[in-house]
Amino acid sequence: MSWHDLDHDQILASPSEVESRRFGLDIGRVVVGQRVTWSQETSGRLAAALDRDEDVLIVRYPSQLATCAGVLAATGRDVLPADSLTYWQASSATVASSASVDASTPEMVRADEVDPGKLSHAVAVAFANYVNHYSANPLLDPALATEGYVDWVARTLRADPENGAVLVSDGEVDAWGMWLADPSGANLEWMLAGVTPRARGRALYGVLMARAGQVAVSRGIPRVVTSTQGANVGIQRVWARAQLLPMADLMTVHLVRRGLLAGSRTIRD
Repeated sequence: MSWHDLDHDQILASPSEVESRRFGLDIGRVVVGQRVTWSQETSGRLAAALDRDEDVLIVRYPSQLATCAGVLAATGRDVLPADSLTYWQASSATVASSASVDASTPEMVRADEVDPGKLSHAVAVAFANYVNHYSANPLLDPALATEGYVDWVARTLRADPENGAVLVSDGEVDAWGMWLADPSGANLEWMLAGVTPRARGRALYGVLMARAGQVAVSRGIPRVVTSTQGANVGIQRVWARAQLLPMADLMTVHLVRRGLLAGSRTIRD
């Protein structure tokens, strides 16, 4: 989820058509903005947003609003704590200078200069068995969650190949990364990246992240932001070495309609 979609003071609810088609369940999303403050009025707004008919509601709220948990539990749905999503940031200039290309670095090309099938395969193997919030929900096939990453990268880079870069050697994709400028022009978001198993251990992730910083500098965008699951400490160590700093943390919870999970019972009056 992009920072732009979280950096507000609203509580937003909507159907998720893409996820519903992918998983074969009715899925909705509820987002509590990062700038929401807690009050009785907030509690009522959240309860109203959660009053929906989808089988699964994927809810994100700022970790500091721990009182949201009670409102979620009061829906009568099964509550699955799924993950935390942590956001980091640094100036674009800092990110741009955080890594450099040398003679051992594979060739860097645009996404539209790579066979789409090879890029999709690289995304799939990079994210195979990756633990994310879908992993918490036994109703959602992990293989379909991986397909979601493949589809996301394909759609983003097909729409604008300038929003990513790919590292290739011997005709194969070693690593890829993508970024997106938010509408305000204040941030470039380092959205997603992956390194194939054959190319790991060569600091290629850092090379691609630095490229995102260089793109931000060239576009006059002052800051790079990025996010990952809280459990993904390896990438956060990379960010810390590159002088990024943590800026926000959000919780992800799945609310599942009673009776769908094994052992779940519908509530009787």
